[in-house]
Amino acid sequence: MTLSPDSDLENFCIKNSNIFEKLDKLEQAILNNKNSFTRILSISISQNLSKVSKNNIMKLKVKVTIRQYLKILFSLTYSKPIMIFLICFALLLLIWIILFHLNILNLPEPLIYQYITLLLIAVIQPTVILTTIIRNYYSSNHLRETLDMHLAEDQIQIRGESFYMEILWTKIYKVVEKNSWFLIYQNNLSAILIPKKDLSSRQIKQIQEILGSIKTIK
Repeated sequence: MTLSPDSDLENFCIKNSNIFEKLDKLEQAILNNKNSFTRILSISISQNLSKVSKNNIMKLKVKVTIRQYLKILFSLTYSKPIMIFLICFALLLLIWIILFHLNILNLPEPLIYQYITLLLIAVIQPTVILTTIIRNYYSSNHLRETLDMHLAEDQIQIRGESFYMEILWTKIYKVVEKNSWFLIYQNNLSAILIPKKDLSSRQIKQIQEILGSIKTIK
């Protein structure tokens, strides 16, 4: 009996249908494994990012004493150009007065106004600054309290004995690092003070990395 070509093709397809089914199952298994691998990889990356985010949170306890507060405020005050100019002017007046009384140079006699100016710059002004700083320190609970600070990637959290606040880094005016301080300015006048005195070198480096990674800070 002679079979037609169509009959041969049909028999071939029937005999090899199991092979096609197995190939389909194999392809499906490969796709399932690929999807599973993708999900596992995605979860792993997400967990690693979460760990990195947690590791970038810096926790600190900060206590600023009156002595530290006086030192930093006097340093900031007398580093301004106008204050430097006044100090230089007072020194010139003092040299003038001393040289006149020693008759070293033929200088004109200082008038009462020069003595008053020297007194204002050298005595009255520092006294007023000192009393203002002391009064400001003892009138503010925030300055005298021990603060728990959390420095995260997007914000700084500060918890005191009587207050709690969160500030986004995008709202920070600027950050200044000095030899003994980190100064985080909320505006041109007020700053969050972090003394380096009680920090380890590792903590200082970590704070520098966090603050340095924030592009919105000046």
